[in-house]
Amino acid sequence: MEFIRLEEIKNWLNKQLQSDALETLKPYEVKYEICQTFNNVSVSVTTSKNKYSISASNEYLGCTATDIKTGKGNDLADGKFYEGTWNSIVDDMVTYEKIS
Repeated sequence: MEFIRLEEIKNWLNKQLQSDALETLKPYEVKYEICQTFNNVSVSVTTSKNKYSISASNEYLGCTATDIKTGKGNDLADGKFYEGTWNSIVDDMVTYEKIS
């Protein structure tokens, strides 16, 4: 099975980067990983304070946030794999970064 979801996520992320929607998260590092065993895609966005782990399969898209210093984490937005869920995840990441 092909991992077309990775390309969709990259496109959404690039669109967000071009619109400065992720300005609050700077500086950050983005990594993409494909897990063939479980047929999902993982994207991590790491800032100076937090690591955001985004997981996607053919039907699901979700995110968790982990504080780098304490290791404590929280669930962020999740739901069906579509751009609306992605936008909710980005909104949650920006909010989480501001309050942490």
